[in-house]
Amino acid sequence: MIHFRFLLIFSFVISWNSVNAVLFSDFLRPVSIVARKAIDRVTLPFPYSEVPSPTTRQAAFVYENFYTVLEDDAKKIGKKYAIVGTLRPCFFVGLRNDRIRKSVVFHKAAYSSLDSLVEIAKKELAIDGKAEKFLRGYIFSNRYTFYNYFPIDGKNTWRDLHQGKSQKEEMVFIKNFLISSFNISKVERLECRVFKNYLGHLASLSVLVDSTLELSSICLDREEIFGKCTRLGFEEDDVLEERYKRAQELRQIYFDDKLAPTYNSLPFERAPLHYFE
Repeated sequence: MIHFRFLLIFSFVISWNSVNAVLFSDFLRPVSIVARKAIDRVTLPFPYSEVPSPTTRQAAFVYENFYTVLEDDAKKIGKKYAIVGTLRPCFFVGLRNDRIRKSVVFHKAAYSSLDSLVEIAKKELAIDGKAEKFLRGYIFSNRYTFYNYFPIDGKNTWRDLHQGKSQKEEMVFIKNFLISSFNISKVERLECRVFKNYLGHLASLSVLVDSTLELSSICLDREEIFGKCTRLGFEEDDVLEERYKRAQELRQIYFDDKLAPTYNSLPFERAPLHYFE
């Protein structure tokens, strides 16, 4: 039986009381050799990442309710590439100012504040009255089959947590909020997609993104982002041990002193790059 001590990291979901066990349950399952090989036969939302492993394991990791900034001219890998996941039903939100060659990417949960997202984007991307024509973005999530039906805390479904909105409706809500906040006149500059992920393969649940907002699908297990997975669980190599401990620190520092958040209420926090380099 697989020991799941380190699989906690795969959910990237902040735990509050009884919600925690259900949120994590989607990822607490064995990964077989067959499943690893099956990635070559599944349909993915984006081309599979061809970035070499040393790069992906140094990329910034954007956990739920965190963000990071990527720059074209950055020297460090963690400031040029990021992995955002897992995204079901959370949303990837990426915004870029082509004029300054810089992007900011967010891992948005139901409770993540859109006001906070806009405030951060305006600051990091130097968005003013003349910047809208240089602004573009991408919003993405995976369809969650039990979004409307499965009570995650014994009472509320994911739809309930999004104030009755479906995933598609939530995506439209985010898009319209950004269009209004940034005065985007050409709506096609803000692409949106909810991928119909019926099989739930890990490769479709996370994305690798570079500073230009080029998105690739990436499998956290196959690329050993958190270490090698064996029948006994994850091998505790340096990268796994470091990322696990730092993720726990992030959760304790930023979230443990907060009450269970409500919809669209919790400010984003910047993911410290040095934790993942």
